[in-house]
Amino acid sequence: MPYVRCNGPPAPRPWLTPMNLRPSSLLAGLLCLLTAPLALRAANPIITDVFTADPAALVHNGVAYIYTGHDEAVVGQNAYKMKDWLCFSSTDMVNWKAHPSPLKLTDFAWANSDAWAGHVVERNGKFWWYVPMYHRSIPGFSIGVAVSDSPTGPFKDARGSALITNNMTTDVSIFWDDIDPAVFIDDDGQAYLFWGNTKCRYIKLKENMIETEGAITTLNTLPMYTEAPWVHKRNGLYYLTYATEWPERLGYATGPSINGPWTYRGVFKGYARNCGTNHHAIIEFKGRDYLVYHNGGLPTGGDYRRSVCVDYLNYNPDGTIQVVTESTTSVDAVPLVHNTGPGRLTNISVRSFAGTAEQNLIAGFIIAGAGRKEVLMRGVGPTLAGFGVRGELADPSLRVVTPDAKLEYGNNDNWGGDAFLKASASSLRAFTLPDSSKDAALQLSLPTGPTTALISGAANGTGVALVECYDATPDNTATSLRNVSGRAYVGGGDEVLIAGFVISGNTPLRVLIRGTGPALAPLGVPGTLADPQIRLHNSDSVVIASNDNWGGTAELSAAFRSVEAFDLPADSSDAAMIATLQPGLYTVILSGVGESRGVALVEVYALP
Repeated sequence: MPYVRCNGPPAPRPWLTPMNLRPSSLLAGLLCLLTAPLALRAANPIITDVFTADPAALVHNGVAYIYTGHDEAVVGQNAYKMKDWLCFSSTDMVNWKAHPSPLKLTDFAWANSDAWAGHVVERNGKFWWYVPMYHRSIPGFSIGVAVSDSPTGPFKDARGSALITNNMTTDVSIFWDDIDPAVFIDDDGQAYLFWGNTKCRYIKLKENMIETEGAITTLNTLPMYTEAPWVHKRNGLYYLTYATEWPERLGYATGPSINGPWTYRGVFKGYARNCGTNHHAIIEFKGRDYLVYHNGGLPTGGDYRRSVCVDYLNYNPDGTIQVVTESTTSVDAVPLVHNTGPGRLTNISVRSFAGTAEQNLIAGFIIAGAGRKEVLMRGVGPTLAGFGVRGELADPSLRVVTPDAKLEYGNNDNWGGDAFLKASASSLRAFTLPDSSKDAALQLSLPTGPTTALISGAANGTGVALVECYDATPDNTATSLRNVSGRAYVGGGDEVLIAGFVISGNTPLRVLIRGTGPALAPLGVPGTLADPQIRLHNSDSVVIASNDNWGGTAELSAAFRSVEAFDLPADSSDAAMIATLQPGLYTVILSGVGESRGVALVEVYALP
């Protein structure tokens, strides 16, 4: 995300509070604000300290779990060496926690070798892991099932014997046709086990999940089927995705029921990087769809030393899957979106250049409602380097004050690994700060009304810093964040002004968004942006609304008055719009028409 540097002389400027405009000698100078939640992005592969392969994925109680095979072949060894399975979990799809191996080949007395691709599913409070292994006494691969009371295990053999054995599928001469199990539980509660190399097969599972029911069905109509089936359902349509051809790509078919008929739709992912196989999983997590897959992308990686990756999965309006291109940057962190209560703002953050005195980084926000609101405030500098931010502020100091700076609510310089702050940040899914870092943090109980957060550099330091404001009690809807605003110099190219916000709740929120430049000049702000334009992006980075010149409409004028925002001349080139938004992450980008430059203000208000 670009940051905005202050340009222009350090002459006195008025501080633009969310409610109105007031001069303040303490807040003199251009207030360089860039308001947006910091987009943390993982890198692909997502696990780099061990080789992981053949992912399955599960979402349970707001946590994403990825279950993988474990490639242990040494460099130059052209054969799979796999003796156990691994488990990783995340609450944001970026930070992955490794758990002790929950299942090993030796947990199955009947198995001989080859802990290959498995699948985990939850039913009736228990977790069932279906895994293929080479059988000790029946030649060929067989499929077993393990069970646990926890998604992270430990798991144990649920049967004491294989569920599917190679002598049940004699129409294929190879010994590895009974691999790659995938379980799907339909809306009526009926569970199905899909599996197979060369031919795709499925069979019903009984309620106990360790016995089959009825005959095996073989799907002979899937074009170019190789292996690795995965079944999911979306908007009433069934999807059967699978590895196709060799080297493998990912293709898919759709059908009106679990029994088809299946209509082939084509290939939606190409060849895996540095790897012939193409095993995958598909999950929906907190409003986004994800494709989990493997490739040979790590140094010394390859066919037998694979690594799990994650990318977004998108659909067209007709339900077809958009082509997925492997990325090296993976996905953004899932924002903190609570799905209970009315729609409301729950997180804002500002990132920009920060220094001392007139170069303080400043964020303004309003708390509305009855009573006080607990907020976690953080001023981050050194830790940004770990996310690829260059020129970070080495030692940020954080102050939280009233807009006139006459009252200080709290301050911090070096957070010191405080246990309470660490627990609070973890519960809010904020990224981790090292205990010994010189980042700043504090948690405060603030009254309703406008508040200002200032970041400065200790010892006259300068650099890029991030100020964050988290609603620490997001389920307390009696009080909430109502507004975020930022003012900065807008230049050409990437020097745009960005406001980001998170909407939580289970209902839409109506918001007023403004981008002002010309209207600031009568308020004493010099060098204003002559013609601002605003674009609203959703979490897919798709522009969903925009405005250039607000037009003086009666609806917008009424909205200004309802939140006590200062008026805009009806014929001004300022921008404004109203949007009704579902819970999620949004970004407003303010730029100058025709690469124009100047000081601008961006504001986002939750409308009553």
